Amino acid sequence: MKIAVLMSTYNGEKYLREQMDSILAQKGVEVQIFVRDDGSSDSTPDMLREYQSKYPDKVYFVNSNKITNCGVKKSFLSLLKYVAEKREDINYFCFADQDDYWLEDKLNAAVTMLEAEPDNPKGKLYYSNKTFVDQELNLIKEEDITYYGDIIELFWHSLVSGCVMVWDRKLSEYVIKHFPNVECIHDSWIYRLAKIIGSTIVFDKNSYIQYRQHTNNVLGMDVLRLHHNDWRYLLKRILPVMFLKRSYFIYRFIMEIFDVYKEDIPYDNIKMLKVFKRYKFNPICKIKMIFNKNMRKRSFKTRLVWAYTVFFNRL
Repeated sequence: MKIAVLMSTYNGEKYLREQMDSILAQKGVEVQIFVRDDGSSDSTPDMLREYQSKYPDKVYFVNSNKITNCGVKKSFLSLLKYVAEKREDINYFCFADQDDYWLEDKLNAAVTMLEAEPDNPKGKLYYSNKTFVDQELNLIKEEDITYYGDIIELFWHSLVSGCVMVWDRKLSEYVIKHFPNVECIHDSWIYRLAKIIGSTIVFDKNSYIQYRQHTNNVLGMDVLRLHHNDWRYLLKRILPVMFLKRSYFIYRFIMEIFDVYKEDIPYDNIKMLKVFKRYKFNPICKIKMIFNKNMRKRSFKTRLVWAYTVFFNRL
């Protein structure tokens, strides 16, 4: 089974070798790594050329002679489009960060679970928990996602990280049909697109990845852990979100998918998205959102947060 590992690098020399070696050591699948460098100024490009020379049938440095900076979202999605169109022999696709460490069964576990699912013309997507580790791969925390598998998950900030996602060619065809205009992260776009169009989504409670946290992480778990109990952080970030800031990020995000992929969305999801589209100005739609039957599965605290978020148009 051939699987394309898509990696976008940027000044990743410190941990890149360890990550590349862990990917090349994957068991039970035929791995091919496609890397796009996004303008590194360190030795990252030289390392990639070295790996390409050492593993010519497994490592492909796709922009070795034309390195430009385009940002993480465009870098990953353009790489996916390039590989999906150039390599019809690839069965599955996944993203890889430059600084993590993969256990040897990571990809085989994902493919095994996806293969066990019935065929779906809208494709299939797998994701799992992660293990948060420090710079030296010492344990910080085991992730424990509660998976509900319902449409309401669309409206929360995504818990799915690109580094644990694996998806098939059918879903890739939908992804490369349109690149998002809204500011978002590539993995969140793919996850929400899969949910909306009715792809099969498989969650694995196990973790096969050591998700490294270090000073260069943009949104690292360690940074969040350090600041969430800081009153200055609360004043600067939490209060504006609750009482002032209204970017309508999730609303714009979902509506773009709705507008572009309307013909591919199942009827029940269309109904929910039409309610969501009008909820800010229609009291009946707001009530339908707040008292959606799927919210009964959540905790009382979560239901309160949901009610506040919907009532004050915070999505």
